[in-house]
Amino acid sequence: PLLWAETRRYIYRGRFVAEASGGGLYSFPTLKVLEDNLIIEPVDIENMIAKNKILMDGIVQSTLENIYSTFNKYKNRKYDVFYVAFSGGKDSLVLLDLVQRALPHNEFKVVFGDTTMEVSDTYKAIEKARKRWNTLDFHVAKASYTAQESWKLFAPPGRTQRWCCSVHKSSPSILLLRELVQKDNLKALVFDGVRAEESDARAMYSMTSDGNKHLTQSNCSPLIDWNTGELYLYILENDLLLNDAYRYGAIRVGCSMCPMASSWWEYIANTVYQNDTAPFIDIIDNNAKNKFSKKTERDKYLNEGGWKGRMGGRDLDSGGNRV
Repeated sequence: PLLWAETRRYIYRGRFVAEASGGGLYSFPTLKVLEDNLIIEPVDIENMIAKNKILMDGIVQSTLENIYSTFNKYKNRKYDVFYVAFSGGKDSLVLLDLVQRALPHNEFKVVFGDTTMEVSDTYKAIEKARKRWNTLDFHVAKASYTAQESWKLFAPPGRTQRWCCSVHKSSPSILLLRELVQKDNLKALVFDGVRAEESDARAMYSMTSDGNKHLTQSNCSPLIDWNTGELYLYILENDLLLNDAYRYGAIRVGCSMCPMASSWWEYIANTVYQNDTAPFIDIIDNNAKNKFSKKTERDKYLNEGGWKGRMGGRDLDSGGNRV
């Protein structure tokens, strides 16, 4: 690395040297440089790892113990299946490496919830992970129809009507597990990569919870207290693969188009992954024709995220008032 990115603030040797602001689906961000003529040397990774070794060893050992003790606790409660929810992002890559270190490989499964909305580099990361951890039991869970089909059927998801996660990620994973263990009322423990640092809501989570998202599923979040710096230290020290979307400036890697995404991610996604975003932009644009006849108006609507506020079904072909 040359610089550390703290969201969109760039830090060099502890100094705040530049900041990016603005940006959107169709608009470029601006870069404010605070130190002119800055000569940048690469980070001395070996020295950085050595200086943080005692700290990281303590964090890693504590996390491995938490994973192992949680597994034994729920195994004694006769849970049917244990699995790692794997997304191909930095959190799930660190999580997977830790779980496979802590537990026998035949005691858990790895499930990638393929929403069919992922960016291309995520699919590449999934394949790299399969090859790296080739003794693990990898599975892909996906709905019986693609995201493009469901967006056309239900209209695009919004911040309030965020049906996409349950339809394309959570439910397919549960259905897959039922099929694998041949049991409808299964009890599952999922190891996830949730971290308190990511949001105020997640800061309230505990490391383990029962039935918060699904009545038949318990969650364990071994990385709940890890910060981003610790994640990257672990990745660099253990030479883990990294989803290349982070190299383009992504802070979190998610679906190519998401109602919860920041304008920063939308700029990156539509600049780097145009082939991935184009089908969903076309669907939003087509739905918006009822509101805006001019293409310039619809582009503004998209760039400002107006589509994310959808709360009803008025834009659907099957909508309207009926008796």
